[in-house]
Amino acid sequence: MRRKLRSAAILIAAALGLALSADRLSAQLVDLRFVALDMYGGAAWPADSETGVAFGGRLGFADLFDHFAVMGLSLDWWAAGREIGDLEVRDIAGGLDFWLDLMHSRTLRPYVGIGAALHSIDTSRKDGSRFPDGGSPEAERLDGLKFGGSGYAGLTLRLTRTGAIWVIAEYRYNLVSNVSYQELRAGLRLAGSGP
Repeated sequence: MRRKLRSAAILIAAALGLALSADRLSAQLVDLRFVALDMYGGAAWPADSETGVAFGGRLGFADLFDHFAVMGLSLDWWAAGREIGDLEVRDIAGGLDFWLDLMHSRTLRPYVGIGAALHSIDTSRKDGSRFPDGGSPEAERLDGLKFGGSGYAGLTLRLTRTGAIWVIAEYRYNLVSNVSYQELRAGLRLAGSGP
């Protein structure tokens, strides 16, 4: 657990270091600006669980390597009941995402990305009540802070003539200890001005 928290702290410190040293890096590596705000909802399929609901957002705040890729902060939430037993699992994840537009069309843009996040997993009975201490070994195994990684691919379709609003469709696979899950997302992207 300590090692996971230390890894998350190192990632956050690296992102803050990049943001604070933007003047020196902007000409070479990082161009800080509002790139995009993604807002989405969808379905989540955690391992050994029923289909759940997912919501979240991602704020793109930097172009990397002369507009080659985008860096952003993400915040995600999902909840799903386990297939066996009276257990519901919830996750709040905050992390750092990097994505790359595969082509820069004016109307349709496919993209791929990777991310790293700190997940706060919480369990309860399906009726919302808590388990007594030692009441559910499965809940004790799942609960807690966990570090995870993800890979995703998506498509954006321009909705407005100005290119300020895009529709998103995205598939994401999240690798997290004991609760890896897949997501299908749909939503909107509010895009910043171009490079």
